[in-house]
Amino acid sequence: MSDQRPPARPWYDLIIETIALKGWTKAQLADRAGISRPTVDNWRTNPRAPQARSVNAVADVLEISRDRALRLAGVISDAQPEPLVEPELASALRRYVPVEAEDVIARLEEAEAERRRRLREEGEGQAS
Repeated sequence: MSDQRPPARPWYDLIIETIALKGWTKAQLADRAGISRPTVDNWRTNPRAPQARSVNAVADVLEISRDRALRLAGVISDAQPEPLVEPELASALRRYVPVEAEDVIARLEEAEAERRRRLREEGEGQAS
């Protein structure tokens, strides 16, 4: 028997926490997302990553970013860098503030990079 954790298990765990907070059952979630309940249950144990469209459907219903959901589900590798600014936010900024959008996005990315650097340093300080 393999000791490897199913790739979507972190996603499944977040789903369980989130629906508990909302007072939903897995069946209610599946119905709202337009997927089957067995699909949700399979994420707990299936050795393969789930289909992106199912993950996205559940992420949308639970109001979790698709990028985060796809990473937790093992669809996107953690080796791929997470965007510093959510793509939806960047797109909205470009649409509503076209002239200054690039400057705003650049400042947001700089601030996020600095925040991540501080978090890494704090984590390294706690580890020692």
